[in-house]
Amino acid sequence: MKTRNLIIILAAAFSLMMLGCADENGGTGGMAGTGGMAGTGGMAGAGGTAGAGGMAGNLIAPLDNDSLQNPAVSEFLSITGTRDFAYTDQISYPMGDTEDFVEFEFPNNSNPAQQVMITLDCTFSEAQNGAIVSATVWEDGVEDIGLRADCNDGEQTLTVDNTKVQTVRIYFSGTPTDDEQTLVDYTITIVGFQ
Repeated sequence: MKTRNLIIILAAAFSLMMLGCADENGGTGGMAGTGGMAGTGGMAGAGGTAGAGGMAGNLIAPLDNDSLQNPAVSEFLSITGTRDFAYTDQISYPMGDTEDFVEFEFPNNSNPAQQVMITLDCTFSEAQNGAIVSATVWEDGVEDIGLRADCNDGEQTLTVDNTKVQTVRIYFSGTPTDDEQTLVDYTITIVGFQ
């Protein structure tokens, strides 16, 4: 009898909590809905313990259908125009959007060696557990693993060939050792001219 009453009380408390989450905290579906307990950012902010997809799906980045051929953003960088840009998104592992692509291009000039500064700032939803997120530059569709910046390593100065289109792939270069679902909020900043 005590166990049955406890289950009824817990079920009622859970129902009230679900209503409270959706009403007071901005979530549109509570723990198992779209907003999670505290809206899109989750209990602990972006990438927190509950977010898009609710408690069960909170660590899954939505698919955004970008690719090497169809990057999420494309910028032309020049000394007289756009000198830099930043892009913010999410990737997750093993489920969800596991990689993103951004593109930039420089004006052709007599010196094909162009320095570019890339910073990749990341917030991991869980302990990193061996997960590494990197940004690797592809020149005219060919990956150059020597042109790489890792999360939270500060600004990296890379030399690219300005006669080619640069596409940056943001991805998990090292997966979590425990294979836990991991969500990463990141901002990549690309500076072509200071």
